[in-house]
Amino acid sequence: MNLTTSFTVTSNNGRLKELKTPCTVFLPHRPETMTPEQLKSIKGVKCQCLWDTGASSSCISKNLAEKLGLKQVGIAQSFTAAGPTLAKTYVVNIGLLNHVQIPMVQVSEAVLNGFDVLIGMDIITLGDFSITNVGGRTIFSFRVPSTETIDYVQQDNQKEKVFQNCPSTLSFHLSSHLLFFVHFSPWDRYTDFSGPSTFLCHQNTVQRGRNRSPTGALNARRQRICHTQTKKATRVNVQPSVRKSIVPRT
Repeated sequence: MNLTTSFTVTSNNGRLKELKTPCTVFLPHRPETMTPEQLKSIKGVKCQCLWDTGASSSCISKNLAEKLGLKQVGIAQSFTAAGPTLAKTYVVNIGLLNHVQIPMVQVSEAVLNGFDVLIGMDIITLGDFSITNVGGRTIFSFRVPSTETIDYVQQDNQKEKVFQNCPSTLSFHLSSHLLFFVHFSPWDRYTDFSGPSTFLCHQNTVQRGRNRSPTGALNARRQRICHTQTKKATRVNVQPSVRKSIVPRT
């Protein structure tokens, strides 16, 4: 049984302009056929690798190939910005973060600046690869083998479906002086939050049974908005049996 291995890299300073991670490049070997003592004796070189979705295959620098004493296994045509060229090919094992191992990878020799390994689509497509930037901070995650589909459109559609079928409804109101939030719940309770000097009371007469729509209380027939001055946000609990309007005095 293949065990899923993964790693996650989180930016410490905003959005990343490039994806670089530490890695170790080993001489080619089959880990499943070797003992722990034999694995420890395999020569490896620690270096930096750049993840590039625009590269069809992975590459290593000439300097790294010389350090490992790699034997050339062939020649491949490489397409660069300067045009097509012929490059030596080698076979290596690449160790990524958190013990993620990619064995027996055929790589090409290339001119690399600032790093010794370029991870291309031949490795990226072996697993699941994602980049998110929530809050302006890049989080890059990779796992192998691939275990599930990540579909943002499907996730959005599911969230929209849940929202439409949920009796709770959110209402937002923005003016030049205040921003408030109203939450209608299935129990006919709502909470108003306003700024330090203004409280907005959004009274909505809720009708039960057939008149309640899936979108919640915002679709009720009668709505009444009133303003009053107060220093603190106020919480109002409306009992299901009470239908009269609650109107603070101005």
